[in-house]
Amino acid sequence: MSKLVGYPFNDTFDFVRPVEAAVRGSDGELATAAVNAPRFDHDLAGVRLGMLVGPGETLGQPDRCAVVAGDWEILGEATVLHEYAQIDGTIVRRAFYTRDVRAMCNAVLRVDCHHRIIGAVPGLLKNKDGLVRYRERSWKLAAKLGTGVDGEQLGDGSGEMESGADRGLVEA
Repeated sequence: MSKLVGYPFNDTFDFVRPVEAAVRGSDGELATAAVNAPRFDHDLAGVRLGMLVGPGETLGQPDRCAVVAGDWEILGEATVLHEYAQIDGTIVRRAFYTRDVRAMCNAVLRVDCHHRIIGAVPGLLKNKDGLVRYRERSWKLAAKLGTGVDGEQLGDGSGEMESGADRGLVEA
């Protein structure tokens, strides 16, 4: 299985935005990102915030980002990990159990925020009190995930989510 790391952004993601948009550069100064160019945003001090995805100034002008298909995709059950910064700067780490890694990655990339990390681990990482641990960090699990079949949920009879092997992170 190939990892989705070490490649240029355009070989990893499809990114579109129909208009230019504001972004703060590594010098802390405001700049303008070109049409269809991702915005890797910084704060006033030049500290990297992540890739900014937003709704656009008017209807029909949103940033849209999707991960490309490829042999990096995990087949079967996986845990998708997503770290992002909220508008107030708060860092949030979320984990999602899924059977379709690319679809889940694309779903989290639609969130309007500063995306910092997106990755996937084969299997369902062990749920401990609503959290999973990966690389010495805690990631809060989504409350419930449906399988799309008659409202069933992934999990065992005790309400614990199923666990799987931790076999490495595929970062985007």
